[in-house]
Amino acid sequence: MSDYTEQAQIIKQHAEDLKNYWKTRDAQMILDREIINLVKPEETSAKIDWMSNEPKVFFDTSRALISLYPPRFRHPISINYAPEEKERMNKAERLDIGIFRSLDRRTFDTGGGSWLWELAYWVLLGWYSIFNIVVDGQDGPEFVADIYDPLTVFPQWDASGLIRCIRIYEVDRITAIAMADEFMKKGLEFDFKEPGKADAKPQVINYWECLRSRNKKVVKNAILIAGQVVKPLTIQRKLNRIPIQIGSIGSPDRISPNWEMRKGESIIAANRDAYEYLNSMISLMATITAATAFPELIEKTISGREAYKAEDFKGYGGKKTYKLNETIDILKHAATPQEVNILMSYWGQQVQKASVPNSV
Repeated sequence: MSDYTEQAQIIKQHAEDLKNYWKTRDAQMILDREIINLVKPEETSAKIDWMSNEPKVFFDTSRALISLYPPRFRHPISINYAPEEKERMNKAERLDIGIFRSLDRRTFDTGGGSWLWELAYWVLLGWYSIFNIVVDGQDGPEFVADIYDPLTVFPQWDASGLIRCIRIYEVDRITAIAMADEFMKKGLEFDFKEPGKADAKPQVINYWECLRSRNKKVVKNAILIAGQVVKPLTIQRKLNRIPIQIGSIGSPDRISPNWEMRKGESIIAANRDAYEYLNSMISLMATITAATAFPELIEKTISGREAYKAEDFKGYGGKKTYKLNETIDILKHAATPQEVNILMSYWGQQVQKASVPNSV
């Protein structure tokens, strides 16, 4: 067995272990995204045909409130400052503005919006992950802060910080081949077997680890494409930490069962049940309304044959024809119960308590 094959097996095992560790977190994040994107649930306790747009309106408004305007950078100076100190602070503030604008340009170049707008999306969903590093660019130092989908990032911490972080995502076959070629151009030597056409979505594993060696942190990185090592586990000598910041907005509790799903809470966490109940009540009232809005006509003739067409009676739901000597009991649909309106009012108030748009 070659060293690369052994490395690939070890990395795949770490990746599988961390994916299983964070599976409850991933399930909750997917559920929250479906609620925000107004995806109708496949299986619920009540039939839902109508959905309120409240969660999306709430989320989009909140996102705009925290990211609509670019930040203002101000560095403090002492009261009795020297002119040179003020000049240094002004230069530092201009540097901050320049870095922020470069982040915007990098995000726009990759088809996104402003950097802060993109970051706000993930923060409001409860988790964020950012690859931040300074590299040598064509025009000098380049500040990188690429935002990753937290669903693709699986961290592992200990008392000293982030010791392992694995990013797992899929690309198309052409992109996978191009990525492997790029690593070859950088001087890496490896045997890469191109994914077959049947493998439409090859998997990429970007593996990072930061372990202590002789009281010093050693950062290593490896990359697998379609299960093959294209970058062996390599020491990153210029780094003393994993250049990925991953965090959550939620509960700090790590003792209770399934704490991973509450570690990062989306902004709609307090309203999940309210939205589901609201949708079920809206669907119930819509069903009752549709069933009772156009009552059916009963027609009786000697022969039992139809004397008038149903379409002759505009605005009615249907028409049935019977003989004169036939009797039939008509079961009327129930009107919307008053309790439904009371519950709708109650749950509407509950939504307002936790929704920025309803209280601003």
